[in-house]
Amino acid sequence: MTSAEWAGRAKRCLALLTLLLLARCGQPTIDCTQTVVTTMPLRAQAGLLTVPIGVNGRRLQFLVDTGAERTTIAEAAADQLHLPRDARFTSVSKGVGGSS
Repeated sequence: MTSAEWAGRAKRCLALLTLLLLARCGQPTIDCTQTVVTTMPLRAQAGLLTVPIGVNGRRLQFLVDTGAERTTIAEAAADQLHLPRDARFTSVSKGVGGSS
């Protein structure tokens, strides 16, 4: 490699280093303070977290499942709350306790 090639390579490396250093300049400081957005009246019942809900003037206790991949509601609860059915969004959930 010739000295001109080395000089060109050194200039490119220096330019890249300068850009990397400049990219870090002016970055905003991240504020990691916690802010309360809302609260939920959780209750522990038989080792499970529940929360009171109200729909159409009726109230029930719902289970809070923080590990669930989706929110589901049993047919009996939907009947008690007078919720309309839409066949496009009906599914069957299966687990260790059976299916519903």
